[in-house]
Amino acid sequence: MTLKCIECALPADITIESADGSIFHSHSTNLSMFSEGFPPAAIEPLAGEIVKMTESTEVVKILLQFMHAQRQPDLRKLSIECLAGVAEASEKYMVYPAMQACSLRMQTLIGEYPLEVLTYGTKFDYPELSDEAAPLTLGVGTEVARKTLDAGTFGAWVTYRDKRETRIRSAITAKPNLYVCHPGRTDDSCHANWDAFQKEVVFRCWGTSVATWEERMWESLFLLGKCACCHKAVRKWEEGIWKACTDAGKFSAFL
Repeated sequence: MTLKCIECALPADITIESADGSIFHSHSTNLSMFSEGFPPAAIEPLAGEIVKMTESTEVVKILLQFMHAQRQPDLRKLSIECLAGVAEASEKYMVYPAMQACSLRMQTLIGEYPLEVLTYGTKFDYPELSDEAAPLTLGVGTEVARKTLDAGTFGAWVTYRDKRETRIRSAITAKPNLYVCHPGRTDDSCHANWDAFQKEVVFRCWGTSVATWEERMWESLFLLGKCACCHKAVRKWEEGIWKACTDAGKFSAFL
């Protein structure tokens, strides 16, 4: 009997079964050409032999699409859970077209799913993704991070978080020398305004990303009135916070 592949009209010579029992027919030549995780095409499959995979039907179906000479599947339609499954399978079986596509898709999801991207980046050695995602995970609870990350990554995450938060806390609670910011003035008229401004920003932003800090900071400028010198002090304060973030180092350095 000639096996048929659902992806094309070419005769199939290999049968694959997903973890949940779905059967797929494919081509050993394609599997060998587009990946390094399957037996070479020179090794002829045994008649009736079924290759059992540990991935779900949805993941296997998408992975096989990447191993055909056709337009690649649109990963934007996948849930983060399915995308993570496809990404892991593509790394496991070394399906290079899928590996690249998953990496690019994960890049676009850093803002929405930073912890998931951090997990992916550290597990499969994409340090640029991990470094970009890590700062956005600092608002995640310790228990959530512990359940999501593996033991080694979680330990690095705790160390990274503590060092970064210590430096940022020091920077955001620091009060600029307002006498220096207001040359020639000796009164304290701007101190009350600055205290109110700083408390408002800290209250609204504690536990959020530095990008949020920057946004909230400028939204609260009205508390400083029209004092141009105080506005310059805000820029100095902002520079100090960004420097604290940079000095803390990249997440990949903690692994």
